[in-house]
Amino acid sequence: MPISVASIGFGLHMFQNSPVLISIGLVLSVCVYDAQLVLYHHSGQFIHPDVTTGTEGQFGLAVTHVAFGLWEYLLTRGGWNMYYHSLGAMVWGIGVVVVSCRVIWFYNVRLHPHKCLTPFFCFICYMAAAMWLFYKSYVSSFVFALLITLTSFRICATYVITTCVRESFKGYDSGCAAMLFVAILDTTQVISINSVPLSHYPWVKKDMLLLGAYFAWVVTRNIHLLSKHFEKLERK
Repeated sequence: MPISVASIGFGLHMFQNSPVLISIGLVLSVCVYDAQLVLYHHSGQFIHPDVTTGTEGQFGLAVTHVAFGLWEYLLTRGGWNMYYHSLGAMVWGIGVVVVSCRVIWFYNVRLHPHKCLTPFFCFICYMAAAMWLFYKSYVSSFVFALLITLTSFRICATYVITTCVRESFKGYDSGCAAMLFVAILDTTQVISINSVPLSHYPWVKKDMLLLGAYFAWVVTRNIHLLSKHFEKLERK
């Protein structure tokens, strides 16, 4: 999974004053990695964007996440104003969105000839669902970041493994889609998760129920996939 997503926990305060901008920047940076793997899976070409290599880009984002976390810690400990931290997060978010959009366009024009835009669109739908839950305050910024991380881990890791063993992959996971869909239905009050027995306990929250189920599903599916192809991967 992109290391930039895994490190977002260091800079969760960035969401407080610019939640829309930061969440879009986070999602787009993950979509870049997925687009790269979709192209690799369908064309056999692992192409880096013209802006920077994927590894350098993800590492740079991870470093900024950690830096924002340390900056917040120093400001909080010193009792200083968080204004410049918020301003920096906004400027950072704009920069990430602009660069990510450019890189996504770079990959889209290469995905189109191979007629493989649909898998990339499926991934965008996962990201949009997670963003919807975050904007509706169904999940916290922490759970939102983990949902993005786990989705990337499930889809992108599957792309890597199936590409290595030359097995087809359509770019989606039905279990993840089902859980996100149920959560969205709950936000619109089409169904109610309050009827779930565990939800009656005050220390069990809906977002943690979703995260727990999501985590268990993703880890189980990826371990199963890895064990299924372990011998082929070992030979490679």
